Amino acid sequence: MIEIIHVDGSGEADPDSQCLSRLYDELRSADIEHGEVAVVDSASDWAVSAHPDGRVVLDRLGTRGRMARHMNAVPRDRVIQLWHSLIGGDMDAILAEPWLPGYAD
Repeated sequence: MIEIIHVDGSGEADPDSQCLSRLYDELRSADIEHGEVAVVDSASDWAVSAHPDGRVVLDRLGTRGRMARHMNAVPRDRVIQLWHSLIGGDMDAILAEPWLPGYAD
């Protein structure tokens, strides 16, 4: 099952692909408490989150950050492409990206 996490922390299961653009646009209203949006594949526990500063984080839930990777200054279209890859189960494409270790520099 795929779930999206909105900037306010609420979730939505099995979204349609049209909502990904709107999900990214929610970052415009992000604040310190609610500072990211994400797409989560609950079957594999992989999540791709986007942050207002342009950072994107790939993490596997339940690993306490041991699997966390990030990229900086990722354009909107590339973030949406990563989300589509996650929804489509194409982890090879996602893992082939130039990720840096951890959550940030």
